[in-house]
Amino acid sequence: MALLPPVGWADVATKHDLAALEERMDLRFAGVNQRFDSLDERFASIDQRFASIDQRFTDAERHFDARLDDKLSGLRHALLDSFHRDQVTLTWRFIGATGSMFLAFSALVTLVVRL
Repeated sequence: MALLPPVGWADVATKHDLAALEERMDLRFAGVNQRFDSLDERFASIDQRFASIDQRFTDAERHFDARLDDKLSGLRHALLDSFHRDQVTLTWRFIGATGSMFLAFSALVTLVVRL
């Protein structure tokens, strides 16, 4: 008792006071635990919503990729067809120009030989 502050016996906590404090603290912690449980349920709901949104984005990405692949494939075929047509046209022009030059050169040689 020599270590007690010089106040009075009314300021000293009894076992009954400590038990009442423990009961109040348990009630408060039970309320806090209930709030955390409620928050956990809300976060689980939000996680499910995000999972649903992620799935929608995945589906949209697959759809977009499939359409893009189709468009690029069609574009590739169109470009190859155009390239092939241009190549055939240029080949025939080259053959025609070479034949014309051969005929012009033959005519020139014939003219020079006659002179």
